[in-house]
Parts: sequence; structure tokens; C-alpha cells
Amino acid sequence: MRISFTALFLLSIISGCSNPEKEPEKKIDFFKEPENKAVPAEKDSTAVFKWESELCTHESTFNTRLYTEEELRGTRQLLQMTGSVLLEVKDVAFKPDQIADLSSLKELDLEYQTKRKQLQNLKIVNDPYWIKIKERLLAAMKDEYDLSRICIQAYTTPNVLKGNRFSKYCPDLITALTSGDSTKLIAAWKTLVEEQCKKNASPDYLMERFERESHDPDWMMYGRVELVTFGWSNRVNDQIVHVKNDAAINRKFDQLFLKTHSECDEP
Repeated sequence: MRISFTALFLLSIISGCSNPEKEPEKKIDFFKEPENKAVPAEKDSTAVFKWESELCTHESTFNTRLYTEEELRGTRQLLQMTGSVLLEVKDVAFKPDQIADLSSLKELDLEYQTKRKQLQNLKIVNDPYWIKIKERLLAAMKDEYDLSRICIQAYTTPNVLKGNRFSKYCPDLITALTSGDSTKLIAAWKTLVEEQCKKNASPDYLMERFERESHDPDWMMYGRVELVTFGWSNRVNDQIVHVKNDAAINRKFDQLFLKTHSECDEP
């Protein structure tokens, strides 16, 4: 069937009039940076850490977003280790008959290995200051261990004092203890006592004791004990790592908290 030209013309007019007006197309800018939606910051919350000092009990409020109670407890334990002897081994004698009561090397090794592992595994506040304190305590413990191991043996085997990292601090004492020359031993012993007299409140007592012990049948062992305990050990102890417990480190611990309430007994 044919459609006339007039009909087609009318149809096109009707069709054009019936189409709704098209919305303008939205332009997309492919070069525009995507909008960053801000991530809400984690909200602060607080908790209370309870701890004790020598005369006081404390309740300290802390920000749980910064630390955990376990980390604070570990840091407190770290603080308590400062300013003290880290190993409880019996490593020095004050008289010849005390040498037999010294700890064995096996006991020393076990204590050191156990305490070192405990310190290494201690969880503390993740702060450069406390991390450094932990590292220094590990170094101090290693120094104590090395010193104790030599000292325990030195009373009966003086040659152990030679050829170790501490030998450079006491060449005179080591010579007197290892030469086999009794005159050098007693001369070094007397020199040590005279040095002690300058710092002691009872110098007369020290000299009287020296005269008595130096004439004892077992005088050589008395002299050896004096030179190892009050000579070599004291001198080397001044050279090893020590971590002080002072006002600065305690203030640093206090600064971990927002506030602290303390109750103290009368001294």
C-alpha cells in the first residue's frame, strides 16, 4: 500500500511535536581529581592503670588509643629494673671461706639466659625513649654477666683475668694476682688498703686488719680476695653500662598519663 507524500509530511510533523525536549547531556571531566572523603579519626578513650611505688599506690588515667595496659605494665617493670643490680648471682667473696659459697657458672648462665629472654620479650610503650632504655638494660645485663663469670673464677684461677675485654682496666692488679710473685701480691694489697683508707671513716681499722690478715698462715688467699673483690671487681664495675633511676626517667614515665591520683603512707 502506498502512502501519499502529504500523509508522510503530516506524520513527520506530528512525530516531531510529540517528542519531549531532551535534557542536556552531562559533561564528564576525566581529568578532575576524585573527591577524597575524609576518614573520621579514631576517637580517644581512657582507662585507669593501677600501680605501686615504694610508699604510694597510684591510679593513672591513660589514652587507650596510644598505649595498652600491658605496654604500661611492661614499661613500669622496665623502670623498676633501672638503678639496680640485674643479676642476683653470688659472685664476690669478702673472706676466703666464702669462696665455696659462690654461685656456679651453670647457675649464672641459667639466670642470665632466663632474665635476658624475659627482658627481650617485655612489651613496652612504643616510644624511642623507652626502646633505648630497654636496649641499655640488655647491654648492662650482658656486662654484669661477663664480669660475674670472670669474678667467680678469679679467686681460684687468677689467670682468667687475662685476655678479656676488662683486662685493660687493671693491668697492675692482674700482674700482682697472676705473676706468682708473693712480694708483688702483698705490695699491691697494701697499696689498695692505703687507697681505701683515704675514703674510709675508719682507716685505722683497715690498716689493723691488713696487718693481721697479711700475717695469717693463709695470707695469700686473704690478699687475693681483697685484690679481686675490692680492687679488680670495683674498678671494672665503674666501666660497665649502668642505667640510672633518676628524676628524669621517673618524670618520663609520669608523662605517659593524662592524670594520676596517688595515696601515700607516711614515711
